Amino acid sequence: MKEIAIETERRPLTKWLPRENSDEVVRLTRGGRIRFILVPFDDGDEEVLAIRKNKRLMAYIEECVQRARRGPTKSLEEIEEELGLAKKKKKKR
Repeated sequence: MKEIAIETERRPLTKWLPRENSDEVVRLTRGGRIRFILVPFDDGDEEVLAIRKNKRLMAYIEECVQRARRGPTKSLEEIEEELGLAKKKKKKR
């Protein structure tokens, strides 16, 4: 892991960034404290960014979160029963 002090670094960006296809992480510091971390970008990151940019989807997710907070809620047992997944009780011998 590299640590770069951004206020004093004078090398061009290409000299201290990790090589392509590297898993190396670069920590950027200012005043001795980590301010940013550069990590390799992968397909999962691209998917997360696409989801976050979708305002309609994000509004729907927020609406679902708020609705869940307001209730009503169901227990796991109620949901399992509704879906026909209720566990059968063992008979005592």
